[in-house]
Amino acid sequence: MEKKRSGFTGGLGFVFATAGSAVGLGNLWRFPYLAAKYGGGIFLLCYIILAMTFGLALMITEIAIGRKTGKSAIEAYGALNKKWDFLGKISSAVPMIILPYYCVIGGWVIKYFFVFVTGQGHAAAGEGYFEGFISQATEPIVWLLIYIAFTAVVVMLGVEKGIEKFSKVLMPVLVDHGEVRIRELKEAVQALHKAGLRVIMDVVYNHTFHLEKSCLFGAAPWYYYRQNADGSASNGSGCGSEIASERSMCARYILDSVLYWAQEYHIDGFRFDLMGMLDTDLMNRIRHELDTRYGEGEKLIYGEPWRADNT
Repeated sequence: MEKKRSGFTGGLGFVFATAGSAVGLGNLWRFPYLAAKYGGGIFLLCYIILAMTFGLALMITEIAIGRKTGKSAIEAYGALNKKWDFLGKISSAVPMIILPYYCVIGGWVIKYFFVFVTGQGHAAAGEGYFEGFISQATEPIVWLLIYIAFTAVVVMLGVEKGIEKFSKVLMPVLVDHGEVRIRELKEAVQALHKAGLRVIMDVVYNHTFHLEKSCLFGAAPWYYYRQNADGSASNGSGCGSEIASERSMCARYILDSVLYWAQEYHIDGFRFDLMGMLDTDLMNRIRHELDTRYGEGEKLIYGEPWRADNT
């Protein structure tokens, strides 16, 4: 009697498992390092091009072959064409070759995860922390063994109870959490202040990314936006969604926003994009409120005195 092969119980588990294998440790650890080392934006552009061409094509091909043959990686290519049998052996050998590398990096990831959840994040970000960790004789090996043990358990549980179930739990963890970004920004500002540097924030209050799709338009259609005499959107910003900063609720929204950044994040000043488009009375109110709360001239305000187009 032929033993039934285990498989995914639903599409969501398959998508999560596929995304997890596509993301990989390289994107979590090596990609940020290489992006910073080799030019930032240009490296990112090259990465996206390669991912959307070679990477996407290969992933779709592998999935299609697996679904068509229903066989393992070793046998699937040979099932399509006997001349391709060697490809199955190569594709199975590659994971075994990179396994030691992945286990080492996986141990590092678990180590840093443990450090951050125990509140030692600042120490881990310090200079020399990583070098001190990997130069130790035993600790990196301990974390390596923990990673291997965890991976072995997931694999032994099989596709449904192991890979699929853990993917459904762990993959959503990678989704961006707003509270983390907030804490990181506050910590960054604090670190700059400790280094004797003040933080000027570039703010864009003259337009929004969308017009009719924006939350402001949805809350009160056209109230937060300037219009021409014919009812069309004024375009002094050059973006087609010019903010009506002279209107009371809109002005209060901008004022409260600036004051919140100053109080909650300890921002030291603001550079206003296309400040020439913003209501003069509003800018004077912002200047007055900041001077009243923090002392005259303590918070810097400046901006572009022009407009992008007629308004």
